[in-house]
Amino acid sequence: MGKSAPQQPAAPDPQKTAEAQYGFNKQAFQDVLRQGTIDQATPTGGVTYTRDVNGLPTAQNTAFSPGLGNAYNTTLDAAGSQLGLLPTTAFAPNVDGSGIRDAYVRQGISNVEDLWGRQDRERNVAYSERGIPLGSELHNTAEQEVGEGRNKYLQGITDASWQAGATEEQRKYQNALTEYGLPGTMAGNYINLGSGLLGQLPGANPLPIQNLQPGNYADTANRNYQVAASQYNQNLANQSAGMGSFLRFGGSLLGAGMPGGGSVFGTALAALSDERAKEDIAPVGELHDGQTVYRYRYKGDPQVQIGLMAQEVEETNPEAVHESGGLKFVDYGAATAPSLAMMLRGAQ
Repeated sequence: MGKSAPQQPAAPDPQKTAEAQYGFNKQAFQDVLRQGTIDQATPTGGVTYTRDVNGLPTAQNTAFSPGLGNAYNTTLDAAGSQLGLLPTTAFAPNVDGSGIRDAYVRQGISNVEDLWGRQDRERNVAYSERGIPLGSELHNTAEQEVGEGRNKYLQGITDASWQAGATEEQRKYQNALTEYGLPGTMAGNYINLGSGLLGQLPGANPLPIQNLQPGNYADTANRNYQVAASQYNQNLANQSAGMGSFLRFGGSLLGAGMPGGGSVFGTALAALSDERAKEDIAPVGELHDGQTVYRYRYKGDPQVQIGLMAQEVEETNPEAVHESGGLKFVDYGAATAPSLAMMLRGAQ
């Protein structure tokens, strides 16, 4: 039991770990950046990079070959000219088709004027030869039939004239719409042509870049800490295992001191009693001087132990508490001496 307490490993410093990981990430990024920024020269143009003293690019310079450069400038000028022709007023076309309708009707009537005149003269001669007087019932019936036929013809050419007018209005509307939007269409064509030329520039399709992975410093540091912490807990459990018989509440701890006999309380026995190293803590009794006795388990150890709490002993008997590796140990001989004295006095 005289072995020194195991030293708890120090956790990785978060700030230093983050700074180290940032350094790895930054270096990998800079390596990738240098890899992917190689000067290029092609028949269509070239791309070069302005670099700082460390070779890192600070600007990209792209240029067409002379021939494509002239073509690109021409398309830009042409697009600008067409954009200058864009209408500045709302689209309001003149699509009146009444002229076509009137002309259609006049032509339709003109086509039958001579015919109808000859028919009228022929009917009048026939009425006279047959002795049918004008205004008679037979005469009126025949003329009514002729009129109905001619009205149907006139209605037909009227309907056809309206259809012709609608067709003319639609034609005028489409022509006016095309003319109204022509500058914008032409400008768009020139802009698309210029965009196609831009696609011929080097750098429009990036060069393949190797994916460099930075070292995972943070993960390595944490894994090393976990291994060290696990070893620390195991050493702590091994050291504490030897005190099981002393710390159990089976009666040996509080009943071992007898007049004239040896006593575990009189030895220089120090045990890990820091509440931070324990779990499942519950009070189970008191010593003669009022100190609370607890049942607990050391973290990582399934065995149930019985003993004092270092933080409480330190409040009443600080000389009996020692600290090592950031944890508190209790000298049970010194811590239980007052209780032993009270017990002996009671036995007398």
